[in-house]
Amino acid sequence: MNGSALVEGVLTRLSTAGFAAVEAYPEEPATTAALDADATSSATLRFWERLNFSVAATGPDGRWPVMRRVLD
Repeated sequence: MNGSALVEGVLTRLSTAGFAAVEAYPEEPATTAALDADATSSATLRFWERLNFSVAATGPDGRWPVMRRVLD
């Protein structure tokens, strides 16, 4: 099972349980050279965007976005 399928399964269960929204806190690398799949345990902004999360807020330098997805 890949990460996207795992997250989709969790989102389905949370929606069924009555949750209204989910947030994720990706860590964006300071540089493209620092982008490494093993460098963060929270995935990147692009990973969450592919799962229909949108940016709800960011830190002052833009590296600490709060991603949110409203559940059906």
